Amino acid sequence: MVKFLPVPSSIRLTQPEADREALSQIRRECPPYMRVVLEREGLDQARVLAEAKRKIFPNLIVIGMGGSILGTEAITEFVGPSKALFFLDNPEEARLKQARKLVKKGTYGVLAISKSGTTLETLTMFSLLWEPLKAAHGERAGEFVVVLTAAPDSPLGRWAQKEKIAVLPMPADLSGRFSVFSTVGTFPLLFAGYDVESLLEGAKKGFDLLEAPLGKNPLAAAAQVLLGRPFSPLVIFVYGSHLRTMGRWFQQLWAESLGKDGKFGQLPFVAVGTADQHSILQMLMDVPQSAAVWIWLGPEGKRLVPDLTPFGSPLKGLPVSTYLKAACQGVFEALGERNADRLFLGFDRKNEASAGETLAMFMILTQFTSLRLGVSTFDQPGVELAKKIATAKLQEEL
Repeated sequence: MVKFLPVPSSIRLTQPEADREALSQIRRECPPYMRVVLEREGLDQARVLAEAKRKIFPNLIVIGMGGSILGTEAITEFVGPSKALFFLDNPEEARLKQARKLVKKGTYGVLAISKSGTTLETLTMFSLLWEPLKAAHGERAGEFVVVLTAAPDSPLGRWAQKEKIAVLPMPADLSGRFSVFSTVGTFPLLFAGYDVESLLEGAKKGFDLLEAPLGKNPLAAAAQVLLGRPFSPLVIFVYGSHLRTMGRWFQQLWAESLGKDGKFGQLPFVAVGTADQHSILQMLMDVPQSAAVWIWLGPEGKRLVPDLTPFGSPLKGLPVSTYLKAACQGVFEALGERNADRLFLGFDRKNEASAGETLAMFMILTQFTSLRLGVSTFDQPGVELAKKIATAKLQEEL
């Protein structure tokens, strides 16, 4: 169950007909991120392969960039991390050295995810693990690798076929940042023992918001607030470290889907409560026009109970989670008193169903907002330009 504030009915929608049409268009078109959930696309294939690979190795290094890995990592962090998964999402030496050590143990397989089969960072990271895999397993090294791509005829796909490595497909029409409910997410989650059926059922529940009456629809209400600040930053203030990667995933979803054509420059970034109350809250409070703020509060355990009475405080017998919740509520209400644009999202459960519902809701919100802005949801032309320039500069170094 997800709680949204302010109550949607309290927010005046300035263009209700455009809102209805945007929701209707998403329902009619059933975009790829919805289709893979409703049709369980690739799920059986992912399950069979996960079961087969688990008999060969108990742990998995997941290599990918951006949306191909952040969604899966967000779900595992939210529900509870698995010791069976090691995520590698940036070509930096310290993390790569750690991954190479794990591969040398002989108990780790590798999943290389690249929709295009040409992602430079993914190929770079995987190439540095292939040699230690061969050293550890010899001619059987290919059994310890899975390649996931939408382009089997790409350089990565062709190489995998040559080496007799399992190639798991992902839908070619599915954008990476919207792909977590496809084989991109389901394979590693199934491998690690997460309840993928509950995840997808939760996603279906999130998609039900497309049918909610407009005046009670939290997606339309959130979009109304956020569209009112098109060129201000959006602070995603997460209370609960298990929400941090979900915030990073949403950061990519929002910025890469909406920041186009000079129409919408709402740069999102993640802050962590209460720690960042001591860094950015002063500006948010005294200069409320500096940013819109979306506060997320996750469920916490109640086992740790501090006693502050030795330090002159009457507070005793309250779990740490109660302090975190009070701090979160204090910030939300204080921002309201300063007339800041702020939203609240609260979670009451840390499970796969709640994760699926939340990610699905964010996907719909993002596409809904893109339709209201009149920008293309699923491409990222600016990113592609930067890739071309980076590749040219690398070639100059040869």
